[in-house]
Amino acid sequence: MSVQISHSALQAAISKMNMAQKEMVEGLTWMENNFVRLRDTLNGETRLSWEEFQAELKTLKTNLNTQYETATATLQKMHARQSEGDTSGSRVVRNAQGS
Repeated sequence: MSVQISHSALQAAISKMNMAQKEMVEGLTWMENNFVRLRDTLNGETRLSWEEFQAELKTLKTNLNTQYETATATLQKMHARQSEGDTSGSRVVRNAQGS
């Protein structure tokens, strides 16, 4: 059993990941920018909870970027290893046929 990752499928996956990443970051940024107005109306415990929420949003944004970079790198490594395997396999077959 073998798994093949075509170059075009890899590029399509990365493109879709790029679009999804961009939309998620834009959504989180929108929340940060637009909820500031709401924060300014809060005080006491509610304000503290709000600030904790904002800190959590920043953490989520950082984690999102890290996970995206990891996923992209993993896909590219998988494709590179497959290409290396295909090249090595072709070489072995050619050598066997030439013997």
